Amino acid sequence: MTEVDEIMTDADLEAALDDLNNDDGDVTELLKLMNEHRMISWEEAEQIMAGSESAPVKSSLPPQTRPSEPDNDTDIDMTIYKLKNNDSSLKLVNLNNMKRTPVPQIKRILEAMKNHEYVERLQLANMGLYDNDIAELINVVENNTSLKCINLETNYLSGEFFTKLFQAALVHETLEEVKAVNQGVSFSTVAEKEMIKAIFANHGLLKVSVNFRLPEGRHKVEQATLRNGEIRRVMRRKAAEEAKKTTTLEKDKNGDNNTKDKEKKKITTLEKDKNGDNNTKNKENEEKKSVVKTKDNSAAPRILGAEIKEEDEEKQQNGKNDKPMTVYKKSINSKTAPFSK
Repeated sequence: MTEVDEIMTDADLEAALDDLNNDDGDVTELLKLMNEHRMISWEEAEQIMAGSESAPVKSSLPPQTRPSEPDNDTDIDMTIYKLKNNDSSLKLVNLNNMKRTPVPQIKRILEAMKNHEYVERLQLANMGLYDNDIAELINVVENNTSLKCINLETNYLSGEFFTKLFQAALVHETLEEVKAVNQGVSFSTVAEKEMIKAIFANHGLLKVSVNFRLPEGRHKVEQATLRNGEIRRVMRRKAAEEAKKTTTLEKDKNGDNNTKDKEKKKITTLEKDKNGDNNTKNKENEEKKSVVKTKDNSAAPRILGAEIKEEDEEKQQNGKNDKPMTVYKKSINSKTAPFSK
């Protein structure tokens, strides 16, 4: 290409400017997106693309309203009653968004929760709480071993409060999750370091959501939670292996008992067979003895039979010699009737 071809003439420059002015592809894409997101209607988008009017176009669509969260209908008095009576059905204490709850009632809930053995989750998000309002929560974490999750989001709690909270969690290390983002008070550097130190020393926390300013702190907290999750996994695997071992030992014991029972049954059957053989032998001996006795007494019936025959012959001879007795018949004349002719 020569230098003459590289030089743009005035006509080419004007044509390029016209193309730029006429190229409204980006504008159309933007208008399509606005229509998809229900910001303007398609008629309004066409009006803008036509460019007939320089006046701003106002959207005619109704304003979008987000569905409001349902009101929290937790009965605080009933919750306090169940906490004091150590009710096993109470697993969750939910006071989220209940900003009008009096602080004395919140303190009563925390005092009753200290000795409860079944509650697992405590939710105090978006209540406008300060450090003094829930100072009793430190004692709850120190004494309660059933509590697993605490939600303190969107409040005005300081870094010193969370430092005490995480240090109290080191007593039993049963707390697993703490949510504390969106606090209205910024944490000091010293408080963040103490919090990170307590979290890293805890082997029970599995999830911690706190807005740390220090990147090193966020990295350490992430490492601690991953480590604790791995520890839990190893513990579960060991527990499963121990359970398998116990089941196999029980099966082996049951198998040994079954083999012993089988051996006992075999011994009893052998003894029965021996007794049966002895009984059969005794029966055979008795039969032999009875046969011998019958052989010895075989002459007796013959003698008795001869005697019976002799007696019969004598009776027959005596019958021949005996004469029959003479029988005299007397004739009886019939009397005539007195009135016969």
